[in-house]
Amino acid sequence: MPWGRDTRWRQGRSLSRESFKAFGLEGAEDDLTIALAISHDCDIANADTNTEPSVEFVLGRTADARNGNLENAKNPRILQLQTQINGANTIVEFFASKKITIPKNELAEHEPDDGFILDGRCHSVLLDWLTSRYKRQAFPDSLNERLAPISNALEKIGKQHGHAVLGYWIDYQPREVELPKTEAYECWLFIVYSGDNLAYEEDAKAIAEEVKNSFDELKKKSAAVGDIELIECEAYSEDEFTLKDVRNNIQYRFEYLSHRLNPPGPVV
Repeated sequence: MPWGRDTRWRQGRSLSRESFKAFGLEGAEDDLTIALAISHDCDIANADTNTEPSVEFVLGRTADARNGNLENAKNPRILQLQTQINGANTIVEFFASKKITIPKNELAEHEPDDGFILDGRCHSVLLDWLTSRYKRQAFPDSLNERLAPISNALEKIGKQHGHAVLGYWIDYQPREVELPKTEAYECWLFIVYSGDNLAYEEDAKAIAEEVKNSFDELKKKSAAVGDIELIECEAYSEDEFTLKDVRNNIQYRFEYLSHRLNPPGPVV
């Protein structure tokens, strides 16, 4: 069957269970059972298979429980979404390192799974997650080391109570500078929460208060590598946190980059 622009395949559509098996994916990667198309719609629809010969998929699985740290693209390696599979509300998670490509001339014989529904909001989060792997900003090593206890605390809090949080944004001064141990970085932390539920405001404010109240104890854990001063830590709704705020601050994802690695090694 030739590939054409009338294909039903689009970004966010999934292989059916039968197609998953037909492509030899079952059992190939632990308990991964879902393959989600992530190529751009224009690339998928392109009938010139010399230019765009295949469709890229990311592999995932169903999950037993929500993890707030994996929602809303906070983690660039693993994404957790709430969606529907055959009419049932289901938690699914995808792995950025688990991708495959399927030639269009083979995929043309298969239809997407109509039982797998990815709504508009989930699709938007998926796009943010796909790009986050390539647009993360690197922090100075000396700042990363000082932030480690705070990051660990946010992860611990967020795992159980971070469903309200769309993301964490950070500003620090001085920018792009490796400070010696004798000089302190100044940091601003903004916790941005969804306006979809009135309870989310209190959840986000509680996280901000917990960070502020425990900050002095947390930074003692990294005192050997230098000091860090928390100038501000506040919760903002997605309506209050403006596009200018997004541009002027850095989204702080839980798996972050360092400017330098010593000894050299793969960047996480």
